[in-house]
Amino acid sequence: MSRFRTIRRSCLLLGLALGVASPRAAFAQPRVQAPAAAGAIEGMVSTQRGTIALGAATVVVRDASGVERANLLSDGDGRFAIQGLPPGKYDVTVALE
Repeated sequence: MSRFRTIRRSCLLLGLALGVASPRAAFAQPRVQAPAAAGAIEGMVSTQRGTIALGAATVVVRDASGVERANLLSDGDGRFAIQGLPPGKYDVTVALE
C-alpha cells in the first residue's frame, strides 16, 4: 500500500507542477530584440603625409553588399561625416575630381 501512495503522491505533485507551468508557458511572450543602434563614419581627407587637408573631395560609402549608402563632398577642411548607418562593414572611397 505504501508504494501505491508514493506513486500516487508523485503523480499528483507532477500534475500540480504541470498545471502551474502550463498557463505561464501559454502566456509567455517571445523575446523581442531591440533594434541595433545607428552608427556613423567620420573622417578627414588629406594627402598621404597628412600635411594638407583636401576640401571638396568626393566621399562614397558602400555597404558590404556594394550598395551605395552615402555620396558627399568633404568640407573646406577635408572633414566629412555620415550619420544613421546600420551596423556592418563599409567601404569608403575618396576621389578628387
